[in-house]
Amino acid sequence: MLTPSRQARRLALALCLALVAALHAVGVATAQQGSVDETTLDCPSLEGNLVGDPTRRPVSIYLPPSYADRPTRRYPAVYLLHGYQGSHKQWMAGGKEWNIRDVMDQLIRDGKVREMILVMPDANNRYGGSFYTNSVATGNWEDYISQDLVVFVDAKYRTLPAAASRGIGGHSMGGYGALKLAMKHPDRFGAAYGLSSACLGWGDDLSVTSPAWAATLSFKGFDDLKPDEKLYLSQAYLALAAAWSPNPANRPFFANLPVSRGGDGLLRVEAVEARWSANMPVAMVDQYRTQLKRLRGISFDVGKRDQFTHIPPTNRAFSEALKRNGIEHTFEEYDGDHNDKVPLRFEARLLPFFSRVLDFGEEAKDR
Repeated sequence: MLTPSRQARRLALALCLALVAALHAVGVATAQQGSVDETTLDCPSLEGNLVGDPTRRPVSIYLPPSYADRPTRRYPAVYLLHGYQGSHKQWMAGGKEWNIRDVMDQLIRDGKVREMILVMPDANNRYGGSFYTNSVATGNWEDYISQDLVVFVDAKYRTLPAAASRGIGGHSMGGYGALKLAMKHPDRFGAAYGLSSACLGWGDDLSVTSPAWAATLSFKGFDDLKPDEKLYLSQAYLALAAAWSPNPANRPFFANLPVSRGGDGLLRVEAVEARWSANMPVAMVDQYRTQLKRLRGISFDVGKRDQFTHIPPTNRAFSEALKRNGIEHTFEEYDGDHNDKVPLRFEARLLPFFSRVLDFGEEAKDR
């Protein structure tokens, strides 16, 4: 039997060991948490836009768990582009919403992805979205992402500043932007992933026969572009026009539409329609065949029940265009709609894809 003094010593030792274990667990948990840097940057590419949108833009940067403790280590960077009427904040909603910081931290802890920097720019504007396209009306958003933002991130953070270590992905409008920017700028982005990518080609609800054009033709000013679920598609048409067929002389929206009113309904405006076609990735594959072959990886997926009915068939058409040009890629259709499986796809497909295909440089030597 232990004496009271020995019992006390045993108890004290047990408590001490428990405290050490608890402190160690806290330290491990802290070490396995990434951080998010909310910052802004000046964007020369957006200067002179006709609607007066600010040229200083916010961006959220996810820094992986080891970033603060390993000052000599450099990391690949993945640029994530949001959808129409979204913003950079949607990735970090917090609370009960999906939070990409928590997702990345958990994937890293589970060994499912390697540590990467995530760059989440804001591409919302007076039209609700830039479609990541150069335009005299909205500013040069393609140049902002591929030049201004990349230069800023590489200068401020410890990235691996090479296309092979830089990926770009996104959802909906962001998926469109990711595939198009990677296609046009393989010197900047080495891999691309599109989720439910919109506007890859003409079809169904993205056509000049869509009834949603009637509301677009009735818009009088920017108050008509305040987010309204019932007008979402009609508002997106106008944002596309500002990006793809701008006209500085056509106030108040500085854009031409591919449809007009006729005596018996809507009429096609073929010259504007051709400008839209030139911005659709399905039609761009042949032109950018050589650039596409330089990419380390191309992947995209779509829900079979997508509410935007042009998206599944145009994603299939994009895959067929890539096949026709001998460009390796992965395309997957899954049981889901435009939004319901997106968090799962990010966790199970997009982030592991970039962890697999990007160049991690001297990472192994730093461990």
